[in-house]
Amino acid sequence: MEKFGLNSVAQTYHFHAGRSLGAEMTKEKVVRTVDDIFRAFFKYKLGLVDIVKENTNTTVINIYEYISCSGLLNIGKPVCFFEAGVLSSILEHLIGRNTIKEVDCWALGGTKCTFEIYFS
Repeated sequence: MEKFGLNSVAQTYHFHAGRSLGAEMTKEKVVRTVDDIFRAFFKYKLGLVDIVKENTNTTVINIYEYISCSGLLNIGKPVCFFEAGVLSSILEHLIGRNTIKEVDCWALGGTKCTFEIYFS
């Protein structure tokens, strides 16, 4: 696995597995609104969600105590592809098609994971 990072096949697999979980969460009505994301992530121990910025085109979300990477050493690249997939899928069902990018991560030396979501 490319010197402690995930290779592109593993990244894609984790992202799509996360998208499947996000789709199931909306289908089963675990998440019906953006506010439900907080409760769902807490309930299923995925992390603590904080929406930092929200407008019609962009949302920025911080997640603390993340199951995938909280406490990891700095390896110089983000690793939270599963969680990115969960968020992307939930927000696609609630708001619309989007592109998501992890811009901060424990694995980048941070103390939280930050995702920027761009809606098209």
